[in-house]
Amino acid sequence: MSETSDTYVPMDRDTFLVEARLAATRAVYEAYENVVVKKTEPFLAGAIAKRLVALLDSWSHENFVATHIHVKSGGRYKLLGDATLEATLARYVMYQGTDGRVWVRPWDEFYDGRFKEITDERQAV
Repeated sequence: MSETSDTYVPMDRDTFLVEARLAATRAVYEAYENVVVKKTEPFLAGAIAKRLVALLDSWSHENFVATHIHVKSGGRYKLLGDATLEATLARYVMYQGTDGRVWVRPWDEFYDGRFKEITDERQAV
């Protein structure tokens, strides 16, 4: 959604990444204002914003290097990281396909043999 409208506008992955980077840049600027100019907040906000920018960069399709193969389908995926659902503390895995789509799966399912880690660099690209 844009800042000036309540209407949802679907966007492709590249547009989403651009919009998300802009939001992260705004967060970094706001953190700078609060820390350096107003001196009202600790550096935590800026650190979080910087990590968000790094995460978005790692999700960029241009940087895609597969880390795992789905055993049944042969699909190649890049492991983005582990996550914890706050409400239940359940563990999840975030991973990205070659098409740029990001998936979330319970941690146990990802590591139960459905995915095989890529050890040969030639399979990763």
